[in-house]
Amino acid sequence: VENCLFKVPRIMFEVELEVFRDLFSLPTSEDDPSSLTEGINDDKPIRLEQVSSADFKCLVDYLYPL
Repeated sequence: VENCLFKVPRIMFEVELEVFRDLFSLPTSEDDPSSLTEGINDDKPIRLEQVSSADFKCLVDYLYPL
């Protein structure tokens, strides 16, 4: 998000947000690095082009309250 890598557990994204649940359920082949799903590691981050880092931080704070 805006060239910032957020490293957060994916569980709440899967539970609460269908779009992420669908993304994380896509099949991958570890033998073919080009087929790896976005978000599987730091080299293949999920890019959210239309989201500001401030807005994404608000979402993370909502999903993972302290």
